[in-house]
Amino acid sequence: MSKKDMVILLLILSILFLSILYLNISNVASLINNHNNVNYWDVRITDFKRIDINGKVVENEKESHTILTASYDLFFKEVGDSITYELTIKNNGKIDAKLKEIVISTNNDNLLYELSGINNGDILKSGEEVKCKLYIKYVKYAPYVFDNQRVIFNYVQK
Repeated sequence: MSKKDMVILLLILSILFLSILYLNISNVASLINNHNNVNYWDVRITDFKRIDINGKVVENEKESHTILTASYDLFFKEVGDSITYELTIKNNGKIDAKLKEIVISTNNDNLLYELSGINNGDILKSGEEVKCKLYIKYVKYAPYVFDNQRVIFNYVQK
């Protein structure tokens, strides 16, 4: 094989290699671009924190959250004790969401619950977030008032 033939063969192989490389890069770019156009669901609590405490409320465990459930474990010592939490819910998905219902799992008549900044039926558009406050107050005397509860936000597609 002459030098001329080897150079031609090397050029052909180089062109073939560059063509395959180009096809792979364009396929990856196409997949990334298509992912941005795909509708997906991602509504979740992104932050849950105590912002105020009055009286002798004891937090037995630090507040926590999963995707759409906020949990807390409290012990109230005196009538008038209160605590306020702030929750942030964000729609990281591409689909607008509607708040179907808010469930506060409690059967404690000694406590007053107020949730502000959010209501059933509210729309949370893609990329938006909402901040709301949960206020809990010990209003009626009982020997021991514990509150180990959850707040659940049930969202559906708009």
